[in-house]
Amino acid sequence: ATSAWLEVATLHNPIATKRIADNENIDKPLLFDEAFAPFQGIFNDVAEMWVDPGVRDYYAEPMPAVFDAMMASKTTQGSMIWAWSDDIFCVPGRGLEYGRGTTMSHFIDDQYALPGRGLVGDAPWGVVDGWRRRKPEFWATKKLLSPVKMDEHAIDFGRPNRLQVQNQYDFIDLRELNAFWTDGKTVHHVTVSVPPHGTGTIEIPALATATADGVYVGFKDAKGNLVDEFHFPNSVSIRAAPAKDWAPLKVTNESLLAGESTHVIGENFELAFDKGGGYLRSCVCNCQPLLLEVPMVHVLPTRAPLAPFPDRNDWHLGSIDVQPGGDEVVVHLTGHYSDLDGEYSFTIRKDGQVSVHSRFKYSGPEILAREVGLMFSVPRACDVLSWERKAEWGVYPKDQIGRPQGTATAFADHSPGVPPTWPWSDDNTPLGSNDFRSTKRHIVSAAIRYSEGTGILIQSDGKQSLRAIVCPDRIEVNVNDWYGGTNVGWWEWTTNYGQGKTVKSGDILESQLNLRLFPSK
Repeated sequence: ATSAWLEVATLHNPIATKRIADNENIDKPLLFDEAFAPFQGIFNDVAEMWVDPGVRDYYAEPMPAVFDAMMASKTTQGSMIWAWSDDIFCVPGRGLEYGRGTTMSHFIDDQYALPGRGLVGDAPWGVVDGWRRRKPEFWATKKLLSPVKMDEHAIDFGRPNRLQVQNQYDFIDLRELNAFWTDGKTVHHVTVSVPPHGTGTIEIPALATATADGVYVGFKDAKGNLVDEFHFPNSVSIRAAPAKDWAPLKVTNESLLAGESTHVIGENFELAFDKGGGYLRSCVCNCQPLLLEVPMVHVLPTRAPLAPFPDRNDWHLGSIDVQPGGDEVVVHLTGHYSDLDGEYSFTIRKDGQVSVHSRFKYSGPEILAREVGLMFSVPRACDVLSWERKAEWGVYPKDQIGRPQGTATAFADHSPGVPPTWPWSDDNTPLGSNDFRSTKRHIVSAAIRYSEGTGILIQSDGKQSLRAIVCPDRIEVNVNDWYGGTNVGWWEWTTNYGQGKTVKSGDILESQLNLRLFPSK
């Protein structure tokens, strides 16, 4: 409850837009005593953080709106973040005891492992870890609390642009900072005078030749430390290369001891569908195996983060229909899994595009789900992931798992041991490195490929999220239409993040996935 009887009112975590609004009419200033809390990995969210370290980047998703509400409030004056660093200690002769009870999953053991020592302490809840390495929440915290704010958006550099800048300092005019902008070629220093809690503009002149990457605007303090930096991309699209005239598709049938199959053959790829089971018998591009199975429906229950369903081996074919054509071939499958009955439709085009549409009716018990979408898998050697996504901010450190564009391999190349000399994102686990296996929210495109180049492009619209995971015999790629919620169960987190998507018996789960098989360059 709000302690409004004190000279300065206080309120315990969480800070949320509704709680700020609910206290707007009290007659004294309010401080949240503990808020903006990162996920902590000591309650019921331990397994989900083991499966998906991207939860630490997901931390940022609701926070900009909460911070804006706090800044606009006449009553709420501030908050504190819990906590600065992991509360984990290496102690001789002890087991793995972090948390406030029996920890059913462990996800930080290796990064603290010392011979003859175990782990004790409260939680891996810091924005930096015990070695003072910056975790994903560090950058989110920095951006939220930055005293300089700009609305990053695409602009036309063929004409002058006036970019709005907001000063959230209490006492400093922005003229005391060193402001600059750069197009990647030349750094231009400018003077910007904006009073505390005021708004001003920075003018970027018209550029004769704007770079594809746009311009960056930054501010440094008198000691040369970077206060903040912002990215304004070029709104003018770069002209695409002329489309290639691909050879028409061919459809053939094959009968072997394993049974009958239908083969869809393009200029540099081939997909073979098993007629008896509706399985993808093989998928080859540029002589490299790619898809190991038909992309299939995927649901990850919030309360069972180690048990996604359905099981790929639980598929029972109802019917298969192949509609051949020179420019595209449509393969339609009906069938069911336990608690799921429906259909897949695959549209295969001559340029290697494979559009997958699924529609399934759920008949199981009501659940909460953290992920709902489609999943496909590739060979273990196809282990390079790249992505482009709509991020909360335009500028990130090059090793931050939530950066707008990036590339990561399944396992980072470094020697084991402590203290670690590599960034947090390069910590390896059996499921892959933190960078590789963390969810990339709001993807525009992504690719999973071999090191020599052949792979699968995922084309999206910024509404889907992607999570890759290394399995014993393959790499799974989950492309989710729904991603969110937490199993922590405490209102400090469920207030801002919810508990997932409710899936009831009778609900229709429908997804669209757009892939393209591409050869190496």
